[in-house]
Amino acid sequence: MESTPVMVEARTIVADEEETVAATPEQGMRARMHRLRRESTPEELAAFLDAEFFAASLLAPEQLAQLLTQHAPMLEQAGGRFTLGMHLLRVDVPAPIQATSALGAALETTMHPLLKDRLGLQTLRMQQLTFDGSFDLAHRIGDELAGELIAATDRSGLTDMLPVVLVEIGIVQLLAADPDAAIGTFRNASRWAAVNGGHPAGAHADQFAELVRMLRGEDAAAHLLGEAEEPPRGVPGSRVWMWTAIPLLTRALHLLRVWDLDGVERILRLVDAPDPLADTSSLGGLWWLPVHVHARLALLRGDRERALAALRSVMQDWYSSLGRNSYAGSLLRADYTDLLQAAGAYAEAGEFLAQAETGVRIPQLIASRARLLWLTGESTGLDRLLLQVGRFHPASSAELDVLRLVRRFESGARSTARAEDRQLWESVRARAGVLELGMLPVHVRTLLAGPDELAVADPAGFTNPYVRAQGVRLSRGERELVLELQEEDSIVSLSQRLFLSPNTVKTRLRDIYRKAGVHSKEELFHVRETILRQGR
Repeated sequence: MESTPVMVEARTIVADEEETVAATPEQGMRARMHRLRRESTPEELAAFLDAEFFAASLLAPEQLAQLLTQHAPMLEQAGGRFTLGMHLLRVDVPAPIQATSALGAALETTMHPLLKDRLGLQTLRMQQLTFDGSFDLAHRIGDELAGELIAATDRSGLTDMLPVVLVEIGIVQLLAADPDAAIGTFRNASRWAAVNGGHPAGAHADQFAELVRMLRGEDAAAHLLGEAEEPPRGVPGSRVWMWTAIPLLTRALHLLRVWDLDGVERILRLVDAPDPLADTSSLGGLWWLPVHVHARLALLRGDRERALAALRSVMQDWYSSLGRNSYAGSLLRADYTDLLQAAGAYAEAGEFLAQAETGVRIPQLIASRARLLWLTGESTGLDRLLLQVGRFHPASSAELDVLRLVRRFESGARSTARAEDRQLWESVRARAGVLELGMLPVHVRTLLAGPDELAVADPAGFTNPYVRAQGVRLSRGERELVLELQEEDSIVSLSQRLFLSPNTVKTRLRDIYRKAGVHSKEELFHVRETILRQGR
């Protein structure tokens, strides 16, 4: 005997004459759609789609696609919300470029004047405009959508759709370089989902908010990062696949900070982006996230020349999506400048950075400019920038705070740590990763940090790519040693080739390291050309 499923907190479902317990919302949704596929009236199907279509698209996308395919004739007159819903399920996202005008026409001639249907079509149009590079217009449509939702006196029928639309608006706000607005919209989506029965879009909204916080230089909440690393759900290229890839990429950004590079590479394989030139279009408008992760990984791994070539190629291929008002454009240009600085190409980095700064000056671009000023010894310009972008300025970052500490001790004004230095260090330690912490000279870290903190700031195997060698003056013997030094050299081989005692070689190397501000032979090779020019 078969009974009708009753969906409550502990759901009992009878399917195929075998009783099972729906332990999760996903299982409950799959069981309900199983019954609808076997037997349902048009009225039952319409009621289900009207009340739970978007929840189903997030919880059980494969089963929903099967249900819609089986009952396609019933959906021929569906409005914009179902068009948006199918957009969540299919691989043809973003919509073809030609669809922009078609969507505009549909908005004017639609036979479905209901608010929820117009929201669906406007959301699709908003997504398409970001794909075309029209970020300002997409942002304006998003603001109008949010305003209409707030002002609407009748929100009946929107319970299932609204959190999804709000998440999409938040994504567009991020793409249009308004991360603060994006976080606010994601939080509104989460609150709306919680108030209306725990809609599954709420958890996704929380994950998107954490992603933006990570991109802004904050660390994500530990309970949202989690430990499990499951592949994205749904069909690659669908909205569901993209949404479920976001927690993975957020975790990858966190792992970069804590020097778990193997974990980062594992996640990149899970999201089908194992190398910098992988096709990331399956992530829709967020295609640039794995590209950004690869660039940061290259800074830490050291394969910078290959990363520069790959990033240059990607920016050319996606040129239309990287306009001056694009967050992705500014972020990837900051990555490119950072890689140039790590390669010691300061002049090229300065030229490229000047072009990038004509667009949206996100915190990463400002940090890149500050670092370049520091690397090239332009202390006056750096001090001026740090003054303009104060500690509590919205565009400030952990890297700027690191440079504030560096300048305090570098200028000779500090020989011991003061209370305000330790306060700034606490802020830096809470927000900075190994890349930023590695810019602090060892003696400064020793003054400010405890033993456990030193281990975090300088993990085994880490070599900071940003090594400043300013004002280095070598003796004739030290210069000769630097010229002769080879990667495979040992103290003994150097002493034999230079006809010096091993103790003399050790002493000269120690003095060279001290003068250049480096701590290893690898770091010395990185700045060798610079200090040899200065020593002439």
